[in-house]
Amino acid sequence: MMQTTLPGFEPIGPPLKRCAGCDQPQTLNQFYNDRSRRDGLTRECRTCDAKRHRKRWRDNREKMRARSRQRYHKNLAENRERGAERRRSDRGKAINRLAVKRYAERNQHKRAAHLAVRRAIAAGILTRPERCEFSHLGNCSGRIEYHHDDYSRPLEVRALCVDLPEPTSLFDIATGATQLWP
Repeated sequence: MMQTTLPGFEPIGPPLKRCAGCDQPQTLNQFYNDRSRRDGLTRECRTCDAKRHRKRWRDNREKMRARSRQRYHKNLAENRERGAERRRSDRGKAINRLAVKRYAERNQHKRAAHLAVRRAIAAGILTRPERCEFSHLGNCSGRIEYHHDDYSRPLEVRALCVDLPEPTSLFDIATGATQLWP
């Protein structure tokens, strides 16, 4: 219930509303907007609403994941276009630069190995093969990336296709190896 004023009395402090979840009075900015309600705010405070949503996800995890996947695939083209638009914006570019910087800070050994491969290619020490190691499976697009099994040995790399399926499907399809990636 919203805080009401009595005739002749001025309220002290910000207006309050009692949360239906925790039964505590909260300031109005602690509630989400809800145009369907008379006061324009949700019944539960943001904290209780978050708890309710977490419990719902925990109790119905598979159903919620399936619904989320279905919604994603239904709007796939639209989602990709929106993501590309966001990445092209100044804000998106700034976020990407920050993400690249954080990755480099957290994974210095990986970054050093990647740079060593780049330098080796430029110097002619490593040459790019025309096909990946698994081209015999027939799904090689020709776009090759180098994969490190061990980042402490930066020039010991494997040439793999970008469009390579998951390691488990490679096992199912072809090689009989128990593990493609160590």
